[in-house]
Amino acid sequence: MDESEYQMGMARLVRITNRMKEGTSPVQSPDAVGNNHICKICGHFWKIRETSPEPKSCPSCRSTIWNSPYARNIVCARCGYRWKTNRERPEMCPQCKSRTYDTLMLKVKCRTCGTVWENRMDWHSEKVVCPHCGPVSKDSIFMVKQKEDVKREVTEEEVNDLKKQTDDYSKYVYLKKIGATPMEADILMRYFNRDKPVKIAMDLDIPLGLVFETIAPYIDAGAGKA
Repeated sequence: MDESEYQMGMARLVRITNRMKEGTSPVQSPDAVGNNHICKICGHFWKIRETSPEPKSCPSCRSTIWNSPYARNIVCARCGYRWKTNRERPEMCPQCKSRTYDTLMLKVKCRTCGTVWENRMDWHSEKVVCPHCGPVSKDSIFMVKQKEDVKREVTEEEVNDLKKQTDDYSKYVYLKKIGATPMEADILMRYFNRDKPVKIAMDLDIPLGLVFETIAPYIDAGAGKA
């Protein structure tokens, strides 16, 4: 493989990675790979020209923010609206005005029975299904304010106890016992069964960044070898 083929392959990899990061926390990606520019908005890549080393716009999508530090596409988790931005974290979704556009699941509580659960809160849906009451109107629930997320460290004792579990069911129950959410437990069980992060993200229809955030503490602690 010559240098040009390698650079094109790397540019394609960045393009795929950028697509997978849509809707996740912003990560600054390169605007050039080798001798090629790469657009952070559409993923188009082209050779850097001496006559125009810093083009004003992408030749493909014509975006003028193609090389801005945080340039990317965002998909709102509430209404599905897609927009371009070069801000580190926009205040709200331009369409549904939701401030939780970048949060896949929200913790909500039923006003009738008091049940608390996680829900996607689809903006297009008029009703929400309470685990206890069944389908209820959106006026019958409210969002539970959550404290600022603090990443919990996985202790050596938890890793050792996890490795002692003899089957998938026991591991799943143990993960729930130490505080893993259903989504986190599902991600981790797939990871323990040797599924690749990209496959986990595609199977569960979730951002790749969420998969890495969930499995990272367990990778560091060696729990994946359980």
